[in-house]
Amino acid sequence: MNSLGYYVFRQITGPLIFFTCALTALVWLTQSLRLLDVVIQQGQSAGTFIELSVLVMPSLLGIILPVSFFCAAIYALNRLHTDSELVVMWSAGMGRWGIAKPVIALGLLVAMIVLAVNLYFMPAGMRAMKDRVFEIRADLVAFLLREGQFTNPIKGLTVYVREMNSTGEIKGLLVYDDRNAAEPVTYLAERGAVAQTEDGPRLLMINGNVQRKSADNENQIAFLQFDRYVLDLSQFTQEVGVHTRETSERFLPELFYPDPNHPWDSAYWDRLIAEGHNRLASPLYAIAFAMISLAALIGGDFSRRGYVNRIGLGVLFAVAIRMGGVGVQSAANKIPLVNIAQYAIPIAAIILCALIIDRGGLPFTRYFARKSNEPLAAPTGS
Repeated sequence: MNSLGYYVFRQITGPLIFFTCALTALVWLTQSLRLLDVVIQQGQSAGTFIELSVLVMPSLLGIILPVSFFCAAIYALNRLHTDSELVVMWSAGMGRWGIAKPVIALGLLVAMIVLAVNLYFMPAGMRAMKDRVFEIRADLVAFLLREGQFTNPIKGLTVYVREMNSTGEIKGLLVYDDRNAAEPVTYLAERGAVAQTEDGPRLLMINGNVQRKSADNENQIAFLQFDRYVLDLSQFTQEVGVHTRETSERFLPELFYPDPNHPWDSAYWDRLIAEGHNRLASPLYAIAFAMISLAALIGGDFSRRGYVNRIGLGVLFAVAIRMGGVGVQSAANKIPLVNIAQYAIPIAAIILCALIIDRGGLPFTRYFARKSNEPLAAPTGS
């Protein structure tokens, strides 16, 4: 790659960083609402929210990077044309493929980054994030006990704690259990603490009473005073169940070789394999987008009126093939043979755009060039 090639490379790198940051921030705002809901409901801190946001970031980059690169390539090449820098390069003997080489090189670099994200960083980040959410939801103290608040962790249960210090000691405790509407129970205690035992979590209450309404006599309340009372908290915790790894949390071998003895794997066998092929095929779209941007800006006759029509066609083509890829992956969830099309779509787009660049456009693009009455053929050498 000569000095002009490095110049084109640098001209695209700057917008690529900008578009990546901008689109990541935009998509992150939409994703953060879901994470924020988990953090607020479970009474977690802002640090936990930041931790979850960082872990989910790789899954966003795998989708955003190819799109950001396409926007950057279109923007940079169009600016080079507007400033007549492409004309200078052509005059210096730099042909279409000479200009294409740095764009394709950057597209290959983006494709390798996306592949690394798909194969390791995205599943590792999602796995860590889901494990953290699973841990948060299983955190009994944060789930049941919140200082100065009435909480309803499950239907029919209300818990209030007046004060709770850093050591876990509780002062001023109220637990109202109305799950059995015929016999509601109220627990009141001056002090208490949560203890983990082999049989599960227990709430130790000191100096309090239990008030139980009788089902036989609605006007009669059984009143029990206690010095110490132990309440089994495992019955009040969320049913978190067994955490099954979803497709986004699995590494490539786990996608291509599901466990036939696992019920979830057996039910979604084709879906897991389709996701594995998508992880390998999606980096190809970065190269396809590089070729589309080149075909739109240098894959035809030069025009002093600009390339608005060709850029519009390029954007529509890029959107069409990417949506086609999404549709094919969805179809492959039921028909495994369709997985071939996950690779065929971006490869076909790369070949088509290569022909447009090499031959100076296809017949319909030449037709639009003649309609503009501003033709000036660009060099075809390398």
